[in-house]
Order: sequence, then structure tokens, then C-alpha cells
Amino acid sequence: MIKKTVNVVCIKWGTLYGREYVNRLYAMVKRYLQRPFNFYCITDDDAGIREEVLLRQMPAFPLPPSARGPWQKLLMFQRKLFDIKGKTMFLDLDVVIVGSLDRFFDFSEYFSVRHEFDKRKEKDPFGNTSMYVFNAGSCPEIYEDYFKNQESIHKKYGTAEQEYVTRTLFSKKKLVFLPNEWVQSFKGHCLPAFPMRWW
Repeated sequence: MIKKTVNVVCIKWGTLYGREYVNRLYAMVKRYLQRPFNFYCITDDDAGIREEVLLRQMPAFPLPPSARGPWQKLLMFQRKLFDIKGKTMFLDLDVVIVGSLDRFFDFSEYFSVRHEFDKRKEKDPFGNTSMYVFNAGSCPEIYEDYFKNQESIHKKYGTAEQEYVTRTLFSKKKLVFLPNEWVQSFKGHCLPAFPMRWW
């Protein structure tokens, strides 16, 4: 059976991550996704990004002066995500892909995310948004409510953009959690215990 074309999206702004992160991420997706896909990068600087990547200009995202954290990632929840439609995977630029991505797209029609990596919070409706899958345009309340209630949201969640996103969607019954073993943390799962991790 021919699979529908899906989308993979990353966001690059500022200078913390260079073009090489986008280019490597595309290469990993190409290697580990066995169905047709479009790879998008929303960015304020497209210099040096490989030609296979579909570039979209990053729009303005006004933040309060005291804001900290990657709140610009909420751009993914616009009612109209540029021309992107259908099943969409978001990936942070610093993720490493080591296995098939196809199962993530087949898992659910709901917003699908892994629990936060802190084992103490695994029963808490709080996810880690370094990667997730959803249908583009299906959760516009995240973006729209943020700009209606920006001050109170920052006061409540501080730097935790992912806590705002996942707790809100969980409360609206629009979120399911991926199996924990599908997404691992380098710091939490790949390093030995102290003190050996220093070496």
C-alpha cells in the first residue's frame, strides 16, 4: 500500500544552532523514514541549508522582555502552518535519529508525544516536545491562547514551553503519549551513573 506523503518540520532561529544541524537532520530523516515526505525548515536565516529542504520564513514572534525558553516553537500551532497540511512531525535540531520514524506517523491521529524524561513525572500529563507528531493546524488554541494570555502563561510556566503545550492538550483530550522506549534522552538514558559519567 502506498503511504501518504508526510511532513517533517524543524525551526532554526538565532545563532545557537547553525545550518549544519538542519542539513544533518534532513539526512537522518531521509535515512530512517521509508515513506514520501516533505522536510521544512522555518528559519530567519536560510544561508547554506541544503536544497532538498523546503524553507519558510520565520514570522515575528513577540515575547515579553523577561521571557526565557524556546517559546518560538509555538509557531508550529498556528491555525494555518504556512502551506503545510496533514500528518506532521516536529523535531528539535539537536535530536539524533537511530531507528525507523514510520511508526510515529502510524501511532495515532491525536497529538503524540513522549512523557517528560524525568521518571518521577512519568504518570504526570507532561510531555517532552523535542519531537512530536500531529496534524498540522489541529491545535490552534495553543498559539492563539498564548497571545491572549501571554503574561499569565509565562508566570505559570516560566521557561517550560513544553509543559504549557502538553498540559493544555492533555486537558482537552487531544494528546496521547508515545511508548517511552521509542524516544530516549542522551543525558538520562545513554550516560552511565555518577561519578562514571564524568568520563
